Amino acid sequence: MSKCCFTVLAFTLWALSARSQYYYKDILVNRQTQENWKSYFSNKVSKVTILSTERNGEPTPGFVCNQTISSDFHSILTFTQSADVQPSSLLAFYDANGRILKTVDTSDTYKSTTEYAYNDQGGLSVLSNTALETDNQVEAHEKHIWLYKEGKPVRMLKIKSGTDTTTVDFKTDDKGNIIEERPYHGKESLPVIYYYYDKEARLTDIVRYNEKAGRLLPDYVFEYGPQGVSSMIFVPSGSNNYQKWIYEYDEHGLKIRETCFNKRKEVVAKIGYKYNFR
Repeated sequence: MSKCCFTVLAFTLWALSARSQYYYKDILVNRQTQENWKSYFSNKVSKVTILSTERNGEPTPGFVCNQTISSDFHSILTFTQSADVQPSSLLAFYDANGRILKTVDTSDTYKSTTEYAYNDQGGLSVLSNTALETDNQVEAHEKHIWLYKEGKPVRMLKIKSGTDTTTVDFKTDDKGNIIEERPYHGKESLPVIYYYYDKEARLTDIVRYNEKAGRLLPDYVFEYGPQGVSSMIFVPSGSNNYQKWIYEYDEHGLKIRETCFNKRKEVVAKIGYKYNFR
């Protein structure tokens, strides 16, 4: 499977990242996952088969990916493998409103369990992750505690191994949009993340200062169409390259195709979605 394709699939399947963008990855991706669940629920989807095609138009060697949705829609099992990526499965559990409660991500040598708790207003309050390297029994713990004021996040505490705490403060604009994410580790200020929005308060850019370039540069850029996100530009960590993903949907709002381009506008990979219904 192409690295471009696997990178985005892995991100979509809730892999925790060392980079920040906590508001995006904890809060906004959580909401996107809930919307995806609602789409499956309203369309009575029972299974999704995901197909990967290389730039030459040939199927990605050994690639298998599918999602199986339980009859009560309280769990979704995603299985992924390819010729150069070991098999893995992600079991996600949901409540009756489509909020994600727990994920268990497993492979031959790795197991990651993430649990989610919500406040009375439905906002994410605690995210707890335990990651275990099963071949050598090395375990890591991380917890995100979210604090709110008038329904908006104002601070998040990231606690690793129970004692190592990073504090992340959030700033809003006059419309209530989160526009800055300022992390601190002890007395050390860490790179600030900036969020930009369109007139409809939809996220358009996630930006940070790039010391090498001497200016602000985006990590993600989003565009929208009638059915949601129509494209995403993703800049991999430590790279001056980027990937642009174009998304296509059917008349029911279900995603049917993703196409990945590099910065030379060459097709790197295509992902197709086929659905079974109840």
